[in-house]
Amino acid sequence: MRSALIGLLVLAAATAPPAAAQRAPDARDALAIAGESARSAWADREFARLFAGGTHVQLRLPGADPSAGVGQSQAVNLLQAYVRGTTDLAVDLVSAREVGTGRAFVDLRRRYRLDGTQEERVESVLLGYRRVGGGWRLVDLRVLPGP
Repeated sequence: MRSALIGLLVLAAATAPPAAAQRAPDARDALAIAGESARSAWADREFARLFAGGTHVQLRLPGADPSAGVGQSQAVNLLQAYVRGTTDLAVDLVSAREVGTGRAFVDLRRRYRLDGTQEERVESVLLGYRRVGGGWRLVDLRVLPGP
């Protein structure tokens, strides 16, 4: 019995991924969590949650000139003004992926209606993140017309 247990422990140790490989999913998990948090914040229209811990973010919204970087309260006000007069039907997390060392993008798909109409519209919300410590900080938000 004891030799069987030792054999299982040796097998488990031999097939376990190295410590570096075990840490890699943590980075992906942190990004997936950031993506889901962003999706939830947008769906709930609690835009301050998008910018928690950030200092400045670049916004690119349809019909507006790109910003040079705005603070959290201004970014929240701009997004609230942008979605005013619309009703979200769905906000989905399409992807969350690292695109370079310490950089990542999250892609959200937003389906919505203009208030008073039945026409559905779709747009992509692209969120650019930078790694800060063990987490991700939003630095860029772009809204693009449907897929």
